Amino acid sequence: MLGVWRKRMFIRTSSIGALALLTVAVSGQSDPANFEFVVNLQGEDRTISGSVGSDTQVNVFQFGLVESTTGSPFLIGDTDGSDENIEINVLGGAIGNNAIASGNVTINLLEGVIRRALTLQLGASLNVEGGTVEQELTATDGSEVVIAGGAVGPLFSGENSDIAISGGSLGADASITGGSLIISGGETFERLIVENATVEFTGGSIGNNAAVINSSLLIASPAFVGPGLDVGEGTAAVMTGGDLGEAPSVRSGGSLEMQDGTIADNASIFGELVVSGGAVGSNTRVFSGGVARVSGGTVADGLRLRRGGGTLELLGGELGETIAERDGVVTIEGGSITDLTLQSATATQSGGEVGVYSVDAGSTFNLVGSEFSIGGTPIDGPGNSPIEVSERDVELTGVLDDGSNISISLASTAVDGADFVASSATLTVTIPAGGCNAADLAAPFGDLDVADVVAFLSGFGAGDLAIDFAAPFGTLDIADVVEFLRLFGQGCPA
Repeated sequence: MLGVWRKRMFIRTSSIGALALLTVAVSGQSDPANFEFVVNLQGEDRTISGSVGSDTQVNVFQFGLVESTTGSPFLIGDTDGSDENIEINVLGGAIGNNAIASGNVTINLLEGVIRRALTLQLGASLNVEGGTVEQELTATDGSEVVIAGGAVGPLFSGENSDIAISGGSLGADASITGGSLIISGGETFERLIVENATVEFTGGSIGNNAAVINSSLLIASPAFVGPGLDVGEGTAAVMTGGDLGEAPSVRSGGSLEMQDGTIADNASIFGELVVSGGAVGSNTRVFSGGVARVSGGTVADGLRLRRGGGTLELLGGELGETIAERDGVVTIEGGSITDLTLQSATATQSGGEVGVYSVDAGSTFNLVGSEFSIGGTPIDGPGNSPIEVSERDVELTGVLDDGSNISISLASTAVDGADFVASSATLTVTIPAGGCNAADLAAPFGDLDVADVVAFLSGFGAGDLAIDFAAPFGTLDIADVVEFLRLFGQGCPA
């Protein structure tokens, strides 16, 4: 065992005796000439105990060991962070249990092992290119961990530190709070939890049941995120590529913007899902308070707005079979739906295309456009106000607001693969008044005046969703007032 005191226990290069000094740096190691004290743990003299202070390099070769023999932690740098220029290179040996690295300390693990409970604090850094960190690695207070190879065991804890993984592996049950986590390669095992951090998954494999809370999250190709990803409250996630495994969740207060890539089956949306590209798998569920906004890409069969008020806003893209349960709200301005079923839900369509409609009892369905007719007989009525259509077992045709032609068979008896509108469902058409906008709610049509203001206030007080001009749709709030005032201020075209 080697030990010479200088402030604390050091090894002076002049006292090493028979130990051969490294004169050429290996991968990850600084030039030994940059340090006043250099310790090579090998041969007969292969153990150092106590602590390591400023301007010291320790190279731990096979069978070498850095550890405390007193039961107290082995200190790599003073715990107040005052020591500087300390480097530990593990080249086949080991750092023992309960070591603490503080301040301007760099530990390079190329081969060998770091045993249980290494703590990095006050800006210390660990670079893992090979070997193994057994478990319970902790990084705090601006420290840095870079994993390019090797293996970091389970129960890693990071707090206000920067973690980068480009290779190797990070064990299960890692927990990271604050700072950043960037994964561009390697493998991260299950139950990773990240909170209040900047997170990027741009490569590698992230294990099952990861959770990201109150953070920004980027997912990009070629990353694979395993089943059960939880996009938690306060997390804004952007997906530009890559793949999400089965059953991801977007929690209330969280959002996932999907520009490209794939999401597997059985997603659960309690917050916001925005899809402008890529592919979403089958059986996506949008729960009460959740919103799915689709302007591109595809969503497979089985999209379902669950009871209690899930919302779908379709501006573009392609949806398979879609079901809106009780109190669900659907707005269709573009795109396409293979089959749309309303079960005591509300839908408004002003554009796009639906293959088959099924409007069950207790549902409300409103079409916005022009040239509507029932069985060839034109529908006439006041502009901008819903006109109820009570007829059944006839054909309803018209031109939607986006110029799309529409034809619905108002069959009162359900038949698989055919349109169905229950007799007790509410079906309306709204014909925008010519020459003006949606704020023109009352005669004289073609002019915006006090009669339109009165009509808006009356409808707002009655909870009339015909004046639901702005998101969130399905409820009247201050956003609808602001939108009405904007439209009213635009005036009618000359």
